[in-house]
Amino acid sequence: MTGSTTTQETAAAETVERMPTTIDEARALLMAAGEETPNASTFNIIPHNTTAYKLIPSSSGNTVVVLPGESVTVHDDSAGDAIIVIGPSAALRYITTARAENATHTSARRTVYAMRDAQIDWIDAMTGSSSHTSADFDAQNTVLLAGNGAQAKFRSVFLGAGDETYRSVVRMLHLVSRTRSHMLTRAALLGKSSGQYRGLIRILPDAQKCDAYQRADTLLIGERPRMDALPVLEIHNDDVRCSHGVAIGRVDQEPLFYLRSRGIPADSAISMLVRGFFDPVLISMGEDGRMIGEAFSSRLTSAELSSVAFAELSTTHTPALDFTTPHDGRS
Repeated sequence: MTGSTTTQETAAAETVERMPTTIDEARALLMAAGEETPNASTFNIIPHNTTAYKLIPSSSGNTVVVLPGESVTVHDDSAGDAIIVIGPSAALRYITTARAENATHTSARRTVYAMRDAQIDWIDAMTGSSSHTSADFDAQNTVLLAGNGAQAKFRSVFLGAGDETYRSVVRMLHLVSRTRSHMLTRAALLGKSSGQYRGLIRILPDAQKCDAYQRADTLLIGERPRMDALPVLEIHNDDVRCSHGVAIGRVDQEPLFYLRSRGIPADSAISMLVRGFFDPVLISMGEDGRMIGEAFSSRLTSAELSSVAFAELSTTHTPALDFTTPHDGRS
C-alpha cells in the first residue's frame, strides 16, 4: 500500500502547475496523491486582488482556488469539509475555528494543496462549547506540499473543559524536493476532558532536501483530564532535516503557590497559568491570536476553576514528559 501511495503522490507532483477550474479537477489533484477527497461540493475561485475571504457554511463543504501570485486570508468557521488549492507563488493565511454547542458532534476534514513556491500560514483553534457539556470535536487537517519551494506553517490550539473530547489529526505530506513545514499544537485540558493528537510528517523518496518539524505540548489541569499524543515521522530518504517532540505535564506547583501567596485567588491563579501557557503561540498569531485568547478567557470561569485549583494545591506535581527525536540526514 505504501508503494502504491508513493507512486500516486509522485504523479500528483508532476501535474502541479495545472490550476483546477472545476470541482472534479480539484479532486483529481488529491486523488492523484492517493488522498481521499473531503465532501466539498461548493466551488469558488477567489477573485484577483482579494485580501480577505470568508467561507460560507455549507453542508456540502467548500472547494476554493487561490490563483497564482495572490495573497489572501481565508476565514473558515464552518466546521465543515474543505479543499483549498494554492497556485504557484501564492500565499494563504488560513484561519479555521470550531465551536460546538449543546453536546453536539463537530467534525471537519480540510485539505490544502500547495503548488510551486506557495506559502501557507494555517491557524487552527477549537474553542469548545459555552455550556461545558460533552461536546465532541473531530478534525483532520492535511497539507500536500506538491510544488518545489512550497512552505507550510501549521499552528493549532485548543482548550477542553467539562466532558469534552478532542481528536486532532494533522498530516504534512512532502511530495517533492525543497519543501518546508512547521507544525505546532498546544492544548490545555480541564475537568474530565480528553484529547487525542496524531501528527504525521511524510517525506517521499524523491523529496530531497526537505525541512520539517512538529511539536505537541499539553497542559493538564487537575487529575482527571487525559491526553494521548503521538507525533510520527515517515521518512523515505536521508537527504532531509526532520524532527519532532511531545510534552505532557500538569500545572506546576511552584508558580501556583507563588501566585496564591500573593493573595491571588486560586481560580485566577490557574487562569493566569493557562494563559501564560498559550500566550507564546497566541502572540505569534497576531490579531487572530488575540481573538482566540479572548475566547479562551471566557471559558476560564471561576465556577469550574476554583475547585480544580484547590485540588491542585494538595496534589504532588507530576513532571512533564518530553521526548524529542531528530532525524537529520545531512548531519
